[in-house]
Amino acid sequence: MSSRNQMYELSLHRVMFQSGTPYPCHQQDLDAYNNQPYSHRDASSFFTSRDQAMRTAVAQNNDDHRTPSRDEDDAIARLAAGTDSAFQSCGPDLIIKMFSDLDFVFFGGYLRGKVEVRWLSREEFEHRDGTQDSLGITGRIYPGFCETFLNAYMILRRAERRNPFAEMWSTMLHEMCHAYDLVMVKPDDFDPSDGHDAYFRTVVHAVHRRSQRLFGLEVIHWDEDYMEDHFMSDAWAGEERKGHYTRDRHTRDRHARDHFMSDAWVREEHREHRPHRHR
Repeated sequence: MSSRNQMYELSLHRVMFQSGTPYPCHQQDLDAYNNQPYSHRDASSFFTSRDQAMRTAVAQNNDDHRTPSRDEDDAIARLAAGTDSAFQSCGPDLIIKMFSDLDFVFFGGYLRGKVEVRWLSREEFEHRDGTQDSLGITGRIYPGFCETFLNAYMILRRAERRNPFAEMWSTMLHEMCHAYDLVMVKPDDFDPSDGHDAYFRTVVHAVHRRSQRLFGLEVIHWDEDYMEDHFMSDAWAGEERKGHYTRDRHTRDRHARDHFMSDAWVREEHREHRPHRHR
């Protein structure tokens, strides 16, 4: 594997499909997420409520019981092959090359043409975020379109606890959850300053669960402060009390009306479903 300093330098180069880390993609896929692809500004057809966007992410895009299409199976196979080799050798371009498949598998392809994504140097990231400490940032450009930036310095040179690829993977999917909010939700139904609220945490937990099941890779670190603060059914969490919801261990027994997903919705969408426990 390239040294961390080499990876940092490589992250600042333009990503091209025919060079760098091998991954089966096309330049048009890279261009769809790399060169300010939003050529038009009418994204209103995608807008929905925050509640419906969360339900789509949890019950549709990341439903463990859904049968993937052939195209999605192909994307999963490409990601699986890429992750298998990434822990031995990869460059920072790999996670950018994977973005189209990550979008398709975890977010239903809703981000395509709506997100600009790239690495930033330490100085560029500090200029945009006001700090050097964040791993990534995602912000709205205008309604329905956003930009995601990864902090090359923190992920590639400072993240000594973890393999650089594991940090790239978890950070990218975390930021994609933010991008999904910004792309899908009506602007007047979502304040980006809410950050990691219960809606976001529910989506990121659904993505985390599916990432672990399909690829054995986490999105949520065990020590993150929102590890349990989300609205998922106890059935999904491995509990026996179907039809109630988990916000955290202290509020687990609150009535479903105090949460974002109703009992009726779970009975309608997930009747007879029990999830597999994940590694």
